[in-house]
Amino acid sequence: MANERPRRTCAFCEGSPVTKEHLWADWISETLHRLRPSPIKVGFEDGELQHTYQTNKLNITVARFCETCNNTWMSAIDNDVNGRSKWLLLQNSRFVANV
Repeated sequence: MANERPRRTCAFCEGSPVTKEHLWADWISETLHRLRPSPIKVGFEDGELQHTYQTNKLNITVARFCETCNNTWMSAIDNDVNGRSKWLLLQNSRFVANV
């Protein structure tokens, strides 16, 4: 069929199918919301700015990674940097609150 979308593969392992995965970990969204309870301005780029909106939670999903990559090594990296990155966000809370 001429109108079929090309099948996407994982950006890392080229496996398929890709699944919708969160771009930002929940702990990042929760930490930023604690520091700046007002809505966060979010912009989407694909070469150029398409649109922006305000949200209280960074609940953006993308279909670029397979479930295996997301739930194994990508999750391990996220868990490893969680404490260190949260500390950096909290230490720089004055900057984050003014963005």
